[in-house]
Amino acid sequence: METINRVFFYLSNHVHLLDLAGPVQVFYESGEYGIQYEVSFLSDEESKQFSAGPQADKLIHFSTVSLNKNDILIIPGFSVKSNTQINKDFANWLRAAHKQQVTICTICTGIFTLAKAGLLDNTECTTHWKYTDELQKQFPKLKVQKNRLFIKSNNIYTSAGITTGIDLALSLIEERHGAKFAYQLAKELVTYIRRDSADTQESVFIQYRQHINYQVHEVQDWIIHHLQSKISITDKVVQG
Repeated sequence: METINRVFFYLSNHVHLLDLAGPVQVFYESGEYGIQYEVSFLSDEESKQFSAGPQADKLIHFSTVSLNKNDILIIPGFSVKSNTQINKDFANWLRAAHKQQVTICTICTGIFTLAKAGLLDNTECTTHWKYTDELQKQFPKLKVQKNRLFIKSNNIYTSAGITTGIDLALSLIEERHGAKFAYQLAKELVTYIRRDSADTQESVFIQYRQHINYQVHEVQDWIIHHLQSKISITDKVVQG
């Protein structure tokens, strides 16, 4: 019997749209290129409002779903202020899924849910740079890594958030279906650079760009597009 590829997204209170939409699009495009994923949206209520305003309806209650080892569960980032507590039944459900070796992923602040469920004790993990210190303070048993795009620790994946959700989803696709297929999806998504888990959260292309001199920006842009060349300080790198 052919295995059905399934990915589940759990919607907390005030989920950030891009944290959800980015990886959803990756799995949608996978189907367009011949490898279908059955995508489902779970929650503890029938409807949830996103942090940006729109509302998601007809959500499946998590308690009605039994996950297996081949499934992927993704918890997108959310407004931390709207999720101070964790549903105890959901925490138990998460722990059961972890014991079944389900692939569990978090994007951005979604990691707080796993931390509250006790799934990350003594585990290397990461989140958006804005929240790493707070995460470590609240959960001192975690081994929080401050400058990583995403980290795999056994069957748990944690990521920096926002567009990193796309990187993480592409990495999952590559693990399951190979680098060539992941490349096809990245090209379809117009992902400029494939980033892996070892990359830092602050791209070299945005470092040292916090000044207001447009001429310096022009020089930086020229250098970025001529990395293959040997450049000296005396070169006239900007053509007027």
